[in-house]
Amino acid sequence: NVSILTESIAAEFANQKTYSTGSAPQPYSVTVGNFNDDNYIDIVIVNSGNDNLDILFNTGNGIFERQITYPIGADSYPQYIIADDINKDNHLDIVTVNSKNNSISLIMGHGNGTFDLPRVYSTGKDSHPLAVAIGDFNNDNRSDLIIANTGTDSIGILIGFHYTTFQSYKTYFSDNTRKPQGIITCDFNNDKYLDIAVTFYSSNNIGILLGYGNGSFGTMMTYSTGNDSLPQSLTVHDFNNDGQLDIVVISSGTNDIGILLGYGNGSFPTSRRYSTGNDYGAFAIVLTDINNDGEIDIVLANAAASNIGILLGHGNLTFDTIITYSTGYNSWPESLAVGDFDNDNQIDIAVANYLTSSISIFLGYQNGNFTTQVTYSTGYQSWPYSITVGDFNRDNQLDIATCNFNMNDVSIFLGYGNGSFAPFRTFSTGDGSAPLFIEARDFNNDDILDIV
Repeated sequence: NVSILTESIAAEFANQKTYSTGSAPQPYSVTVGNFNDDNYIDIVIVNSGNDNLDILFNTGNGIFERQITYPIGADSYPQYIIADDINKDNHLDIVTVNSKNNSISLIMGHGNGTFDLPRVYSTGKDSHPLAVAIGDFNNDNRSDLIIANTGTDSIGILIGFHYTTFQSYKTYFSDNTRKPQGIITCDFNNDKYLDIAVTFYSSNNIGILLGYGNGSFGTMMTYSTGNDSLPQSLTVHDFNNDGQLDIVVISSGTNDIGILLGYGNGSFPTSRRYSTGNDYGAFAIVLTDINNDGEIDIVLANAAASNIGILLGHGNLTFDTIITYSTGYNSWPESLAVGDFDNDNQIDIAVANYLTSSISIFLGYQNGNFTTQVTYSTGYQSWPYSITVGDFNRDNQLDIATCNFNMNDVSIFLGYGNGSFAPFRTFSTGDGSAPLFIEARDFNNDDILDIV
């Protein structure tokens, strides 16, 4: 049943009144609103046991004499309900969260106590949604829905359009794609639409999704990176100067990098491989011109070897033998970033060292060599996992930010412009967040760097 406690004076309530919701209904969630436009607040309850909802209409004196039941669908097991004017017609609508059949139901109201049949939207296999909230997430003056999925430990967003319908979840997969590790977006087939490239660590391949420019993508194409290659990170560049984007992939299992040559139509049938050193376990990659010769060089964070590696490029798919610089015993560098930290017009390198909870700074010379590292602590057992650079205090000097997996925070190192940095300041990312990646961009167009 549902119980009503009427307030008699402030913070005190009279005896409750109860109203039946039927036989074995298991009422699970309740909300209120004026569903028949009579200026009185009504009550709506979802009943998990009967897969329906009950609306109790208020007569205006705290009595709910009329009750209407609406079915939600067999085996839906609704567990949450919310009311809002979804379609902007000035009449309240109802959204239910259906845990058993992995869906939400949208029930449009007419303002006279009657409703349309439910419109059902999937929340994904085994998602078992538990709650929903409503808001305008893309500033188009339409209601969007955000759903908490307990079965998949995720949230899902349904973006509203045309006021009464929502874009469905879209997932893209292939039979042989396991454990996505790295992802980038670029236009691989020269149609001016963004495409996606993903590394799949456990299936030893990369996947390519060609975009149609409307938020949808074609069937995933996969390309092997080699048996037991365990691909990690990837990035893009035109390595053979044919005007088409190529993809470079780190393979930690085979201790090499692979360059997949693009044909300009979204296909990558040819590849070249380059050694990164025995048991180096390369984890992250950055492309830059280290020695100012106009050609792209490759910088790697070699986690297992506790060093960084540099391959100087000659612009014709050839590279010098890897040069390494130690990041310290058992430091396990996970991520790196580049910038000019001492304003000498030479590329410098910053590295996040996971196991020693520190960052390493390597200042560059004109000939492509680097100084011995200088290290800065990110906090005791903070375990920095990713690093980025930017001018966070607008003093025209590069600063450094790391996300710290074990401390659930971000460390900011403000740069002095001479290659040295102030002690870190931290900003929490929330208890249990365990951040794994960090990037700096101006997300709200106020000319101030933000962090995601």
